[in-house]
Amino acid sequence: ANAATFTNGPAWSDMTNTLAQCNNGDTIYVTNGVASWTNYLIITKDISIIGAGSGQTILTNYYPKDLGNDMIIWQTTSNGACRFSGFSIRATSTAVNTFNITGTCHAFRADHCDFDSSVGEAFRFYSGWVCGVVDHCTFTRVHVPFSISHEAYGGYINGNGSWADADNWGTTNALYIEDCTFTALPTDGFGIADGYGGARIVIRYCTSTNVFEGTHGTES
Repeated sequence: ANAATFTNGPAWSDMTNTLAQCNNGDTIYVTNGVASWTNYLIITKDISIIGAGSGQTILTNYYPKDLGNDMIIWQTTSNGACRFSGFSIRATSTAVNTFNITGTCHAFRADHCDFDSSVGEAFRFYSGWVCGVVDHCTFTRVHVPFSISHEAYGGYINGNGSWADADNWGTTNALYIEDCTFTALPTDGFGIADGYGGARIVIRYCTSTNVFEGTHGTES
């Protein structure tokens, strides 16, 4: 009931300044425009970030590789809800990834965004147990749209908790990829997702052209 809302432009400095004022549960509305970021953004709060829409709020990132490969590093918590919606993401090098999402949030949502072939990896769910849904997003010739690990599932390591548990379909113990569009050329050899560390992935209601799904087993 006490959540606050903020409005700012898409520039990295605008986002950083507003994030410093946010608390868990707040919402940031980002106006339309194009912004080129020269640094990564670290988010440590469970908030919503809502752009003006695909093709309206456009983020392009470029920075020296030794600063890291991720555009947005989002550190989530177990009881929070996070959302990222309404952006177009571009990059100046396929060595650049968009998201590195860590922690234990089971209510993460990313929706109505688009990514093109300039991006290396769109979503990296690493070092934790993040579940939720990515829906109504478009991936055009993105090499790895998703890299997903649930290595901390159940409080264990290396995904051991996930391998030992029942499937539990329909619960919050999975990442759901829904109503998305994946397109590649027949010669690309690109996939939808790579699963590591006991990753639990549900892909449904998507349109996929010349892409495949790949996972890794207990060796990961």
